[in-house]
Amino acid sequence: MADATVQLRLGSDQRALAVLTASQTQRLKQISLHYRTTGSFYDPDVRKELGVTEEQLAKIRLIGNETYSAWNREAEAEFRKTKDFQAYQEKLAENRRRRDREQVGVLTPQQQAQWQRMLGDPFKGPIPSPMLIPALAANGPARPAVGDDAAVRLARIVESLGQEVAKLHQELRALRDENDRLRKQLAGKSSAAPGHERFRDRGAYLEDTRTGLWWQKAGDASGKLNYYDALKYAATLKLGGQYGWRVPTKEELGAIFPALEPPFTNTKYNPAAYQQGTGEWHCYWTSTLDPRLPDYAYVYQWYADGGANNCSASKNLAYVRCVRDPIKK
Repeated sequence: MADATVQLRLGSDQRALAVLTASQTQRLKQISLHYRTTGSFYDPDVRKELGVTEEQLAKIRLIGNETYSAWNREAEAEFRKTKDFQAYQEKLAENRRRRDREQVGVLTPQQQAQWQRMLGDPFKGPIPSPMLIPALAANGPARPAVGDDAAVRLARIVESLGQEVAKLHQELRALRDENDRLRKQLAGKSSAAPGHERFRDRGAYLEDTRTGLWWQKAGDASGKLNYYDALKYAATLKLGGQYGWRVPTKEELGAIFPALEPPFTNTKYNPAAYQQGTGEWHCYWTSTLDPRLPDYAYVYQWYADGGANNCSASKNLAYVRCVRDPIKK
């Protein structure tokens, strides 16, 4: 369903671009850069235009991932003490601005001047998401608009796309509701009695007697993947002669954290807190997207005091421990 939504959006975006003039398309690209801010530095075309070196990209990644995440964890820790949500939101916004400033600071003065030219004039209006970024690359230069009805045609395209997406979301909500109902029903029948083990070893996978879910036994079998490759991995996975595996939600994955004891294997769990002690701090993908940011999804951090945190869906790599709903055929 997600793939179908993306294809609908891309097709509609490409038709919408056909009614824009070349100058309008250029301005749209600039607005896209304003929207993505320094996230644009991960785009190969943008890096090429700016002349960003591999060393600079490594520094930008470090600021955007580890440093930025550390600032946000500090803000979250302060919020837990004060319970001041407005101050927390302001701190997160300040952290984003600080990240952008430091990432731009990695560029040379000449690169910074080129970046300003690429941005064009400041954009003061609201920026919707998404900003037709994939379609701009796929469609190439826009053809000039013909006639006075261009805006009407564009509005109809956007309206049509909105209706299709709304329909898909409605179907998805219905499927989730039915899945939750059946899962609770199954959990009620299969809950482990007191004194019994929660997880039953079924060979290649484990049965969670509390929820009824089946879990992939080996946590590192996938290797490190980005979010989209993790979805593909799960969709083609066959365990115990069964297909139908998927990437778990962050709530589902959190319910088995940290999965230390047998029969779980290769959990890659580090008992030390982040950046303390020795070893690596591994993460596992969830299927949960972050609606606040484009191309961001949640991982579950598999170390002491770890938890769900967002990261770049296309750039960051993590393991995936797949799950299956046995009630679904």
